[in-house]
Amino acid sequence: MFLHSSIQLILLALTHVAYSISLKGQIVELNGISFYLPPKVLGTFGFNDNPVVAKLTEPLYPITFIDTAGGNSSLDAIVAGYQSLDDVFNIGFLQVIFHNGHSNDGIQDFQTAKSKYGVEAILPYPVDASNPPLPPGPYFWSPASGIINAAYRLYPDEQGAFTQGLIPSGNGAYDVIPAAVPGAGSMTIGVPSRLYSTKDPAKPLAGVRLGVKDIFDVAGIKSSGGNRAYYQLSPPANETAPAIQKLIDAGAVLIGKMKTSQFANGEWATADWVDYHAPFNPRGDGYQDPGSSSSGPAAGVASYDWLDLAVGTDTGGSIRVPAGVNGVYGIRPSHDSALLKGIIPLSPEMDTVGMEYSSDCVMLLNSL
Repeated sequence: MFLHSSIQLILLALTHVAYSISLKGQIVELNGISFYLPPKVLGTFGFNDNPVVAKLTEPLYPITFIDTAGGNSSLDAIVAGYQSLDDVFNIGFLQVIFHNGHSNDGIQDFQTAKSKYGVEAILPYPVDASNPPLPPGPYFWSPASGIINAAYRLYPDEQGAFTQGLIPSGNGAYDVIPAAVPGAGSMTIGVPSRLYSTKDPAKPLAGVRLGVKDIFDVAGIKSSGGNRAYYQLSPPANETAPAIQKLIDAGAVLIGKMKTSQFANGEWATADWVDYHAPFNPRGDGYQDPGSSSSGPAAGVASYDWLDLAVGTDTGGSIRVPAGVNGVYGIRPSHDSALLKGIIPLSPEMDTVGMEYSSDCVMLLNSL
């Protein structure tokens, strides 16, 4: 009797196997450009019995929120401004326009632009206390559910500068971006719209895209230190290194971790780079040595106009050498100018936290 009951319990347990499903977002293509839609819902725009919305029968639409309440700019001027500042926005996002304008001239301006930009619908931005206003810029919207998702443009890491593309997962932690675009052996990196960020005294780096050398802790992410075995054996970090967190608190947008030679020691391409291939230096014929341990950050900012700033470390030249050979600016600050906590050490007495950036970053900071 006891044995029979035990068998029944085992069979019952086997028929109730627990499982967990986690949505990881989706990839869409707009005007030939790939975008990633994170699973996090930014808000909902629902319209009951609206005849304009009723004509929108596709499951997903690219939309743009345009803030016209505080200015007198025409739609053409606003679109031109978006295009000059942001690489995520393109004309396709004008398929549906949400606006908070109130003047008749502004509304008329939208209507006359319909044929020029292929606008299908122009709608007022819903006022809802439960949904904080979104920043201006491009998004994706489902008319059926009302759900709004952010738009991340996907880029291939053709120069091999990154180890992981990152995306916020909530509560200050990050996740590896689960997306891929065509590219032979290329990592995929996602970048959010620059229009989502507004510079103010508390956030002077708002919208600046940041990559970090893969020896810095990032909450929720494993570090490789340039070594495959170390990556497999090390757990995800519980918190982000203070040197990186300060930049994030100032508004910088972390988009990925970047290659380093093993444990930030000196290596020559490609004789010494064994666990991971050395990044490609974009200078000369594209096959010059990229430097040493901070070569991922240097090659990245030298190659990509969608990456503004990269943080590395310098012990005996690990920022200065890659910056020089890749043709970018490199800063090796004084010792103790930034905390070394949450960083894989090479020589704690000599390690410093520094940055690599291009002249484009200087112009971006001045324009924000």
